Amino acid sequence: MLWCRMQIAARAAFISMVVVGCAGLQARMEGSDGPVAWRVLDLAMVTRDVDGKAVDSSTFTLAIRNVSDRAVTFTQMDRTVHRPGTNSNPTSHSGRWELRPGVEWKVPLSSRLICRSLSGCSGSAATQPMWRIVLTGEDDQQRPIHVRMDIVLPPQIVGQTPVVR
Repeated sequence: MLWCRMQIAARAAFISMVVVGCAGLQARMEGSDGPVAWRVLDLAMVTRDVDGKAVDSSTFTLAIRNVSDRAVTFTQMDRTVHRPGTNSNPTSHSGRWELRPGVEWKVPLSSRLICRSLSGCSGSAATQPMWRIVLTGEDDQQRPIHVRMDIVLPPQIVGQTPVVR
């Protein structure tokens, strides 16, 4: 029951991020949750060729540091990339990622937006990238760990968005 309430609260928070996002959100490029402190590094716009068209992608490195005195092992990473007015893009990865106290893990990430709006999406606060990354696992005493990182990239990182109709 508690888990269900937590999921509902998390979804409500994400939806509120989306609704407020139409007016432009304040960038959130660092934070902490439980045993982890995180920050966005090396934020850039990279142009790639996709099906013969130049498409801009926002790329960055997510630095995740274990700030606790216990080793943690993550076994699941759930990622959702969203921009207001677009569909979310959730992905899930299973594995085994150990993070000892004081150690930092750097994860390269990127996303691109294909606009399906007839009026286009480029240059709008509605294209501001938002990421939710959830890591689950346990610490070295088999206690469950659940870390949520809500990242909001600045709107200036948004490049030209190809329109697909």
